Amino acid sequence: MARLIEPLGRSFSGLWFATGSANLADGMALFVLPLLAHAIGVSPGGVAAVTMVLTLAWPLFGLQAGWIVDRADRRTLMATVNLARAAALVAVTIGYATGQVSLPLILAAAAVLGIAETLVDTALTSTVPLVTRPIDRTRANARIEATINVANQLAGPPLAGALAGVALALATGASAALYAIAVAGIAVLVVRRSPRPPSTELNRLAA
Repeated sequence: MARLIEPLGRSFSGLWFATGSANLADGMALFVLPLLAHAIGVSPGGVAAVTMVLTLAWPLFGLQAGWIVDRADRRTLMATVNLARAAALVAVTIGYATGQVSLPLILAAAAVLGIAETLVDTALTSTVPLVTRPIDRTRANARIEATINVANQLAGPPLAGALAGVALALATGASAALYAIAVAGIAVLVVRRSPRPPSTELNRLAA
C-alpha cells in the first residue's frame, strides 16, 4: 500500500496562504497602478515610469534585502512589510476616490511595493526550511513556486482588469485588502531557529 502523503503542517499552510494572497495582490498592483496613472492623464513616459519603479527594486535593492532579512525576525518583517504595502495602496485608493491622486503619489506607492516585494520574497524563500521537515522541503518549495506563478502572473492581472472595469478604486482597494489578509497567514507561523554549528576546540583555536 502506498504511503499517504502527510500534510505539511499549520505553519507551512499559513505561509502558503500568505504567499498566495500577497502575490495575487502583487499581480493586481503591477497591472492597475500604470492603468491608474493613464486614467488621470499622465503622459506615456509617466506611465512607463510607474512600471519601471515597480520592477526596478530587485536589481537595485536585492542584495540589501538579503542582508536585512538575514538579521530580522522574519514573521515581524513579513507582517510589517505587507501592512506597509496595504497602507500605500489605501492612500492611492483614497486619493483617487477624492480626486487628489497624482503621479508622485503613484510613484511613491510603486516604490514601496517594489522594495517590499524584495523583502517579502527573500524572507519567504528563507522561511520555508524553517517551517517544514527536510523530507518535505522539495514538495513545499514546489507548492510555493507554483502559487507564486499562478497568483502573480496568471490570476492577478485578469482579476485587476475585471475589477478596474467596474472601478479603479475597487482594484486598488482589493489589492490593499489582499496584502492585509496575508498577515493572517503569517500570524500562525511557528518558525524554528536554524541551529548553529557547535563550537569546537579547533574552531576556537582558529579564531
